Amino acid sequence: MSFLTENTHISLRSILVLEPYDITWLGIRQMLRTTLGKDVALIRISDTDILADAALHHSVDTVLLSAVGHRTEALTLLQQLSLIMRCNKKLRIVAYLRKELPHLVDLLLAFGVDDVFKGAIDAPELVHYLKPTKSDFHLVRFTQQERNVAQCLLAGKSVTRVAELMHKDVRTISAHKQSLLSKLNMASRGELQVLGGRLMAEEALA
Repeated sequence: MSFLTENTHISLRSILVLEPYDITWLGIRQMLRTTLGKDVALIRISDTDILADAALHHSVDTVLLSAVGHRTEALTLLQQLSLIMRCNKKLRIVAYLRKELPHLVDLLLAFGVDDVFKGAIDAPELVHYLKPTKSDFHLVRFTQQERNVAQCLLAGKSVTRVAELMHKDVRTISAHKQSLLSKLNMASRGELQVLGGRLMAEEALA
């Protein structure tokens, strides 16, 4: 199966890569240059907290998150994805998962990521993931309010505290929480708390 011939009618003009390691960036750049040539602009950032600003400033077509789960601050990443979604930026976001956690893929998709891949990958496969696709598959996304609530809950805040911070009724926040649990295929809030704890632990190590 040839990945290059599937979407040849869809062009890429610019790609923003979030990659903390210089050596890995050099490898990614070489793979993309070999496959796409020099007509596609490649922009690299190493700091998660400038992702949204960089994506909007450079008006990129695609964002590649190449280090999710390793040296990428997960909670900060979710905040940046939420900012991108809030601006209704029509770009494709793909993530390479270096460390797998339960429900992390569903969480990334809910926050605006279009595709998640893992394992060994060659240049044609990477380009295949980066190019927009005309798929009928419907991704389950969070609303803006659900993204806000999810970020607070993952950071360890209680429903009552979230309601206070957002100046909302506790019942409203509880309804948002139940909705996002359903979208993440979680059976209980305990699973969300465990995920939040693991993300904070990963962020402390980053």
